[in-house]
Amino acid sequence: MVFADRVWGVLALLGGLAIIFAARSFPVIPGQAYGSALVPTLIGVGFLLCGTILIVGDLRRSPRPPVFHLDPEAGSPSRLLDVLSVPAAVLAFILLLHPLGFVPVATLVVGGLIWRFRRGRPLSALITAVTFALFTDWLFRHLLLVPLPLGLLSSWLG
Repeated sequence: MVFADRVWGVLALLGGLAIIFAARSFPVIPGQAYGSALVPTLIGVGFLLCGTILIVGDLRRSPRPPVFHLDPEAGSPSRLLDVLSVPAAVLAFILLLHPLGFVPVATLVVGGLIWRFRRGRPLSALITAVTFALFTDWLFRHLLLVPLPLGLLSSWLG
């Protein structure tokens, strides 16, 4: 069964609002310029933006797709690989994070998933994955003062 993007958009909006609302109750961390609610609030805002994009994009389509329909390709090996690639990526991230470090593992996992879901655009996937990994590492290391594992990079960065 396939749900229209507007359904997922509404769910993303509701999830974003719930995350932002829950983050408001997080305690302030003494001595920190940013409280513990910063990252969850940013994630909630991201959900709001993504939900809005999904809803608007779906409503602009002509003809508008049904709210849900059965996909004849749902049982195909390609779709099964799509579904299994997400938990496999999470497991790989967990197992490889400390030995290899955040930046290489995040680049491989995010790049691999983007490459898989965008059906073979390796350069775009690589650029997006490297940008994501470096920005996320910088955000945690410098803004939130939470060092992520260096792994292989520890010998170079020291």
